[in-house]
Amino acid sequence: MADMTMTWELALDHLADTVIEAFAEVARQHGDAGYLQKWCAPFPHAALQALVEVHRRARRN
Repeated sequence: MADMTMTWELALDHLADTVIEAFAEVARQHGDAGYLQKWCAPFPHAALQALVEVHRRARRN
């Protein structure tokens, strides 16, 4: 069971890295105005920052 827990934790860590990197790339490519125009919603800066902070804390533990 410990191996499965470690695998799940590593998978979540990788998923969080991937999501953070993808949103950062979208922000670089489109900027706030381009994101708003393309997706008809403001870029989710607060949600992305919250994910970054939670991910950072999880890595420290």
